[in-house]
Amino acid sequence: MARHRGFTRKKFLEAVGADLVEEFLAGRIEEVGVLDDFSDGAVDELLQQQVETVRKQIDEEFHCINDVAEKGMDYLDRACSEFSEPVDDEWSRERLAMYLYLRKRDVFGTAYDWYVWRTVANNLSHHQFTAGDPQFTDEAVAEFAEAVRCNYQQQSKGEGCRVRHYVDDDGTHVILVARGDYLHTQMIWEKDEVATSIVRPAKEDVLCFLPANRVLSLKTSGRSVAERENYIRAFGRHLFGLEEVPPEVFECTAVSLEPIRNGSFNYWGNEQIEWVALIEVQMKISGSQTTKIRLNGIDLVAAIHDDLPSFALTRGELQSAKLKFKINCDGASSRPLTVELRPPGRTDLNRKREVEVVEAYLRQNCVLLV
Repeated sequence: MARHRGFTRKKFLEAVGADLVEEFLAGRIEEVGVLDDFSDGAVDELLQQQVETVRKQIDEEFHCINDVAEKGMDYLDRACSEFSEPVDDEWSRERLAMYLYLRKRDVFGTAYDWYVWRTVANNLSHHQFTAGDPQFTDEAVAEFAEAVRCNYQQQSKGEGCRVRHYVDDDGTHVILVARGDYLHTQMIWEKDEVATSIVRPAKEDVLCFLPANRVLSLKTSGRSVAERENYIRAFGRHLFGLEEVPPEVFECTAVSLEPIRNGSFNYWGNEQIEWVALIEVQMKISGSQTTKIRLNGIDLVAAIHDDLPSFALTRGELQSAKLKFKINCDGASSRPLTVELRPPGRTDLNRKREVEVVEAYLRQNCVLLV
């Protein structure tokens, strides 16, 4: 699941309303019928009487519903519109999210998928296809889904695999994959005794394809290179119709730090960006021996010019860099946006709202190549 944002259970329960809190708990706890109070204190006392696995599951669901309500209200509205589900203007966003979770799970699931795309897809690897003609037919997507399912089944990660395909407003194809991982064994307290619980964790992966530049961007839950390559291979075969995916697709370089290294990068900004500052670099210097260093500061370009005149970024190979952007456009946060760049194909942007502005600037400066 996506990482949880700020959560206050008292506020959440009050916003949801006692009737829906009761309905939620009734489907998970047998003793709910004896309660006549669904305030935070009463719910907490009831939860403390449950086994740890039940408490954790309910807590996870509360957090998940709250996350979508807090950070994905526009997606809840969009999903309701798509499914022709009326929205009560008098309801809080938490109450709407809980109602959909309980009674309209398809609507909530669609909103949650879009929320995952917003939050999880900030850290991506990029791979450009130069051959083939992409076809996102229902049949092609189903073949891709079956290939993904079989791959995880062969790895002993379970048969369960849910693949959902959406087309965003700008024509971007988004594919979300919910699937299992290796079984985990853990010791738990159950009825005042130690018991063994065997569970299969759930993982979520995100794939995004932009037809304009034929780039597949993806984020897997783990760090396995093989998992990423399996997705690229399945995507190429079933959605591009390629018998074999060219090797260069796996090694595609989408990020270049050369403009930062050689000094051609423009830190002055434009109409939408007040300024850009280089705040961290990691570099490798080769000589009689290989040396790796990391520099960080408020403005490294100025610091190197003023305080380290004998040092230059051109002396080595930049392996990563962090830039801080001060955005000046409607809806932008007052806080500067930090962007981490790590060649050959990774970008890490910690906020989604200003991504388009930053990505356009990075492309203009030949840092983002796709």
